[in-house]
Order: sequence, then C-alpha cells, then structure tokens
Amino acid sequence: MHDKLQELGIELGLTTDQLNGIDTALNTQKASGATAEKAYKAVKTAIENVGTSTENVDKILDTLFPQSLMTASDSAKEHSKDISESADGAIKKVNDSVDTASKGIDTAAKKTEEAAETIGTSAENIKKDTDDAFADVETTSSEKWGGAYKSVSDNVGSMSSDTKREMDSVKSTVQRSWGDISRNTGTYWDRIAK
Repeated sequence: MHDKLQELGIELGLTTDQLNGIDTALNTQKASGATAEKAYKAVKTAIENVGTSTENVDKILDTLFPQSLMTASDSAKEHSKDISESADGAIKKVNDSVDTASKGIDTAAKKTEEAAETIGTSAENIKKDTDDAFADVETTSSEKWGGAYKSVSDNVGSMSSDTKREMDSVKSTVQRSWGDISRNTGTYWDRIAK
C-alpha cells in the first residue's frame, strides 16, 4: 500500500509531509490489527487533515480501500452475527435438554434409593418376625414335643438363614443396578458434552 500511496502522491502533487501523515495513519491501523472499516475511517481523517482537495481524498481512498474490501468487511460482520445467534440458540437447546435429563435422573435416583431402603427395611422386619416366631416355636417345641424340638429348630433356622441370604441378595442387586445406572448415565453425558 505504501508504494501505491507514493505513486498516488506524485500523481496528485502531495507534499512529503502530507504523504507521511497519511502513511503514518495507515501504518498505525495495520499495526493495531484494526478492521477495514476502522482503518478506512482513520485514513480518511488523516487525508482530510493534510488539507488536500475532496477529489484527492476520494481518489486516495478508492485506491487504498477498494469497494470489494469494504463489502467483504460488512459481509463478515453480518455472517458473524448470524453464526453467533445460531450458536446461542443451539447452546440454549442443549442446556434445556441437559436440565430436563438431569431432573429425570434425579427422580429415578430418588425412587431407586427409596426402593433399596424399602427392601432393606423389609428384610430386617422379616428377620425379626422370623426370630420371634422361632423363639415361640422353640419354647412350644421343647415343652410339648421334647426331641422334635431340635429337628424343627434346625429346619426353621435354616429357613431363616436362607430367607435372609435371599433378601440380602435382592438388596445387593438393586444397589449394583443403581451403580450401573449412575455410571452409564455419567458416560452418556460425557459423550454428549464432547
């Protein structure tokens, strides 16, 4: 651009000081990384300040800033705005989906915990009821049947152990399933987030 400006300065009869003023404004804008529009305005002001004719201002600006450059700058601004608005809309939809899914996961987690607690409480109640019933059977058996008591006691004890083991197994299965649900949900959201 410097060479074009020098050639134009000779053609238009600009002094060295006038050219230096315009060149300095142009270089300052380039160094600052200014947009085409900002550079155009700064250079236009510098050209007007050196005191040249309106015709010269227009000719210098047309040479340094062709219309295609200004159109490209305007187009880039407009497309940037469209892209930003589209991204904002997409991000809002993702956030809404994540929020809805999180609420669903929280509800499922609470229900699973409640079910696990209910199963645990039920297993404990069954054991207590069984122990109480065995105590009654033990007393009655030893009073009324003597030797039959040991046989009944052994069988009932076995039933108690089997019942407790099975209920503990159900409780463990529910807890393991909840752990699997939590891990799978976390993995799913990790993949969505990427």
